[in-house]
Amino acid sequence: MAFEYHDKAVGSEGVYTGSVGSEIRICSSDGSLYHIGTKITSTAEEMNLLDGCTATTTELSILHGVTATYQELNKMDGCTATTTELNLLDGCTSTTAELNILDGATVTAAELNELDLSAVGAVTKWKKINVTFAAGTGENDTGWDLPAIGSAIILGVFVNVNTAEATGATKTVDIGTLSTDSGDADGFLDGVDVSSTGLVKGTLASGGQTLGAYLRVDESGGGVLVPEPSVAYGSVSVTWTPGSADFAELDMDILINYVEIA
Repeated sequence: MAFEYHDKAVGSEGVYTGSVGSEIRICSSDGSLYHIGTKITSTAEEMNLLDGCTATTTELSILHGVTATYQELNKMDGCTATTTELNLLDGCTSTTAELNILDGATVTAAELNELDLSAVGAVTKWKKINVTFAAGTGENDTGWDLPAIGSAIILGVFVNVNTAEATGATKTVDIGTLSTDSGDADGFLDGVDVSSTGLVKGTLASGGQTLGAYLRVDESGGGVLVPEPSVAYGSVSVTWTPGSADFAELDMDILINYVEIA
């Protein structure tokens, strides 16, 4: 097709047009397209990807700074989530590893909602608190508080000894609540043995009772003790106390099984 041109010789910079309605060619001496001195490096195929695009500048700007690969972004292909549902991720601080825990999950929304305290009213939970001999020689605050009064039922408290105590003269620990805050320092476990590794529970066995007063009751007033759940006594800290001040090895987890009530 023959082209008209203006002010430039054929083959040099210029705008070349055909007849009305036909194609337009914008040419430079190096065969490239420029806009106000800036060379456009996109191919025609790449520019055609915008054909039919209805995204706004604001919506396209959301991609600014995105480091995901196209393979990673393609995982969204076929996603049926609505904008509202995707916006639930706004502000999400979960890591990739944490999100990958859901990979292959078959749990339903209804099943996940069983963990939602506001949805079901009460949820059974476990709390694990790691402590070591380095915390101190007296009653040690774990930094974790029981739920407020009327908001929890304590079902049981256990200890998992990771590193046994070998040095201490009295190789036992107490687990309870902060005594300086109207608590009981051995209210959950009283003198449980930590001289060997593994799980340790409180017991009501005659001559070796280690289940604390919070979790037991005198059945008939005759000294016959039976286990009993404990109602949380308020937002008071869980504590632990070594049997003697010379501990040098102990590393253990305190395991608390409780029901939280909305």
